[in-house]
Amino acid sequence: MKALCASVLLSIAAASPIYALDLVQWGTAGDWAVLQDPNRDNACLTQVELSDGTLLRIGFEDKGKKGFLATFNPAWKEFKLDRKYPVGYALDDDAFEGEAHGREANGLPGAQVSFENVDFLVDLAKKRTLTFFYEGAEIVKVDLKGSDEAIKAMLACQAEQG
Repeated sequence: MKALCASVLLSIAAASPIYALDLVQWGTAGDWAVLQDPNRDNACLTQVELSDGTLLRIGFEDKGKKGFLATFNPAWKEFKLDRKYPVGYALDDDAFEGEAHGREANGLPGAQVSFENVDFLVDLAKKRTLTFFYEGAEIVKVDLKGSDEAIKAMLACQAEQG
């Protein structure tokens, strides 16, 4: 039975490379997956994988009291796990700077910015594009199509967690 379960999990992981084995699918919203993270008290997140291999994650941590925005890409070798980096993000024309922490998702290097005000998610859902800057250069621009629906689904997922 264990071999069968392991085989099924490996098949799911191989068929769905954007999902880590420790994330549990809660639902979908268009091209976005809505997931729960059992390593963070089942905090919910949503993610989308872009054609260039970039993975964008938006979610909750600390039982929904904090949020995060994370981007990952196979070409971003400069981002090392748990190091800090000054970065910039722009939501349409609204730009801000912050400190990102090097993270990894499914073997992809990336960076994560955390924020205290979860209302940021509502603002993000209203925007059309997200641009990520590192060392003054644009490294990825993401079309946020479908993010409104995905964030609403993620909020419903989080509401279930209490």
